[in-house]
Amino acid sequence: MKKTLHVLIIGHSEEEAALLGEELGRGGYDIFLERVYSSSTMIEALSRHSWDVVLSEYKLPRFSVLAALELLRKNAPATPLIVVSEERDDEALVAAIKAGARDFILKQRLERLLPAVKAALAEKKAPAPGIDGGHFETRLKLALEVNNSGLWDWNVETGEIHFSSQWEAMLGFREGEFTPNLHTWEALLHPEDKTAVNHALNEHLEGRTPYYETEHRLKSRKGEWIWVQNRGRVVERDEEGRALRVIGTYTDISSRKRAEASLRLKTAEFETIFNAIPEAVVFSNNKREITLANPAFCALFEYPPDELEGKSEEIFYTDPKDFRNAANSGPEANGKEAIPAREILFKKRTGRTLTGEKLETPVQDAQGNRIGFLSIIRDVSARRKNGDVPKVQETNYRRLFEEDLTGNFIISPQGAILTCNPSFARIFGFASVDEAMKGNFFDLNPDPRFKASFLELLRKEKKLESHELELQRRDGKTVYVVQNVIGEFGENGDLQSIRGYVFDDTRRREIESQFVQSQKMESLGTLAGSIAHDFNNLLSVISANSEILLMKMNSEDPLRKAAEQIKQTSRQAAILTHQILTFSRKQVVQPRVIDLNEVVENVAKILLRLIGKDIEMHTILNPDLGKVKIDPVQIEQIIINLAVNARDAMAGGGKLTIGTNNVTVDKEMAGKHIDAQAGLYVLLAVSDTGTGMDSETLKHIFEPFFTTKKKGKGTGLGLSTVYGIVKQNKGFIDVYSEPGKGSIFKIYLPRQAEGQ
Repeated sequence: MKKTLHVLIIGHSEEEAALLGEELGRGGYDIFLERVYSSSTMIEALSRHSWDVVLSEYKLPRFSVLAALELLRKNAPATPLIVVSEERDDEALVAAIKAGARDFILKQRLERLLPAVKAALAEKKAPAPGIDGGHFETRLKLALEVNNSGLWDWNVETGEIHFSSQWEAMLGFREGEFTPNLHTWEALLHPEDKTAVNHALNEHLEGRTPYYETEHRLKSRKGEWIWVQNRGRVVERDEEGRALRVIGTYTDISSRKRAEASLRLKTAEFETIFNAIPEAVVFSNNKREITLANPAFCALFEYPPDELEGKSEEIFYTDPKDFRNAANSGPEANGKEAIPAREILFKKRTGRTLTGEKLETPVQDAQGNRIGFLSIIRDVSARRKNGDVPKVQETNYRRLFEEDLTGNFIISPQGAILTCNPSFARIFGFASVDEAMKGNFFDLNPDPRFKASFLELLRKEKKLESHELELQRRDGKTVYVVQNVIGEFGENGDLQSIRGYVFDDTRRREIESQFVQSQKMESLGTLAGSIAHDFNNLLSVISANSEILLMKMNSEDPLRKAAEQIKQTSRQAAILTHQILTFSRKQVVQPRVIDLNEVVENVAKILLRLIGKDIEMHTILNPDLGKVKIDPVQIEQIIINLAVNARDAMAGGGKLTIGTNNVTVDKEMAGKHIDAQAGLYVLLAVSDTGTGMDSETLKHIFEPFFTTKKKGKGTGLGLSTVYGIVKQNKGFIDVYSEPGKGSIFKIYLPRQAEGQ
């Protein structure tokens, strides 16, 4: 009877976990797997089950492998943990082994997994001398050896370097034949690599880089050049910051470099032949997505080369059934034999059709697994007569036209929409195709010059590719489109009709605008924070000296009033610098898990005095509100700043409402905000019935020192402070406002999972 191996997986995908289980199953085990992703789910799994081994990724999205090792030490100290990593990282390897990991295995070398697990299980039963949890150096040495790596230890003051035995073996030196110091090591460096190596090393010694890393060549005892990857880090500095000791690792990467050079040569040879083939040739993966097409293919189907990669082959078929037959049916789809040539009616990028003879053969990897298809298409339209093309193709073309996600259209030179598909109507806000066809294309842009300039450009160029336009939907909202259009001209050169399609590019433009704004705010924050720190130092001197002056003056001193004014002004300036530091996210904070409702209720008492009697204040708080992790003082700053702005916008009185709720942010909403992640959030909403803001003001409200108030009535840092706090706590803000309709600020803060 097979022994069941209970394996806890941390962080790997479902497919990767299945692969790990399959690899371990080769050892004659029945495999029981469970996957966890966070500290809380790991603790829960450890509490209800006994695990034979834990397999973890090194880079985890929600917590680190070092934290996982600590949890294992506290809850199941005898259970071994093995790191299975995508990348070879010597620093990660050292850190993991030092923290207690039993081994460090690359995903590319999974053949090591089963022996490593067996060794860990044997060690668990009866720890072998020198390989138990307390012998970090031994386990590290073993891990480095199987990963083809070694250690070096450099005394910077004396120049002495200690190399592990693998280093001498790598270069072919006998034991004791090589004098281990900096000068002899530099003598082995390739002349072309010395400048780069010395620069990288000096940069790290001076503290300008977090670690030292280079790939360079060393001369072996036989005079051959060996490629090595060298990584290191300063582990000891003196009181003045000078480096005293550096420890690192090295790896022989000569095989990789030779493989890369060979691959470059073979790639160049392949590209020369592939590009010279006169027939249309295309490679696609098992999903029928194009991975590579030669120039003849691009020319035949009238596509630029950079537009084809990743597109489905389906875009070339006029009849979807032909594509489905090719992709999904019969032994041809799943087998490894070449598919006989057959004639198919294809369509080009412009919509024109061609009859092509297609020959297809599967492509296999070194293990014989099919990884895609190679297709050759020959244009045989010339040998077809008009009557040979089935009339049913017109029906298929119409169906494709109707179902296309881009907005297809044909218009007259005067702008009358002669025909269009449902996507065109949807993009421009028409209720139906019939309603769209009652309109005029040139009315989609209110600029009276648009029609003349568009027609002039089309008559000159004959066709417009990737032409960007700013148009208006039927409801007046701006829509950005990218269009491809072709003019149909008569024999005398007059423009008879215009056909083309438009793609809605509004979403990309919005994201691009958000990114630019985010970068600008980040730059302003960095600049403001640097200035604020220096300014704060100056204020400390001014404030301290004003205190000294006041201590030495009596109450009748004629200069006392001036000294008191200096002190008061320095305090006000200190408040400003604190706000600037908040915006730049450089102030010291003490975040903790809090109930947002409690903070709102406490601040509300202060706000009643702050906003005045003319303004009604209401709170709408969700009693089952989730917790957030933030410094409560920062929440108070957010609420007070927004409330003060609302008060100033309601000079004649009004209503201020503060609300809280639990919300779920989906991918679509998160995609509208740079750095926002989909998930569970707590919402803090502050709304007023004040004057509101126009769209131009909304673009600038979070910029430091921007204010719409009169001179002397505001610093322009209130909303900048709010922005800085929210960003610092991994949240985001939505603002809704229109002139005369008030404003609402929605603050989204990540909700803490229960038990955290």
